Amino acid sequence: MRTIRIALIILLHTYGFSVTAQEIIRQKIDTLKEHEIYSVIQVMPVFPGGADSLICFIESKMNFDLINSIDTTGRCYYTFTIDSVGKSHFSDVRGSISSLLDIEMKRVLESLPIWTPGQRNGKMVSVNFTIPINIPYQKRCKK
Repeated sequence: MRTIRIALIILLHTYGFSVTAQEIIRQKIDTLKEHEIYSVIQVMPVFPGGADSLICFIESKMNFDLINSIDTTGRCYYTFTIDSVGKSHFSDVRGSISSLLDIEMKRVLESLPIWTPGQRNGKMVSVNFTIPINIPYQKRCKK
């Protein structure tokens, strides 16, 4: 009888632990999926006023005295993330041609207003965007 009781206690403890461990693992996987960043999804994030307004906003915030002082020419790419609530976060720079430009673009991209977030399978998700910047810079805003 004592052996059965001990075996039952061990089984209950083992079974209870494995269910708890499985639930913890499932929660961790769900958390990772919530923080996954996409590049292409069903419904992309939308800047207030659309793509033209995004260009105009960025140009209105850029310090052109600083940008025009850069004596190097070239193209670099700035990646930023629009998170699941529509907030912009600077992510990365590729092909940096000036640390001053990198700092300026980080400042500008982090000042973007709240977007309409992107959606994947009906859930709001984070999405990466990459924009090229050419130096010397030519304004593109048509407003």
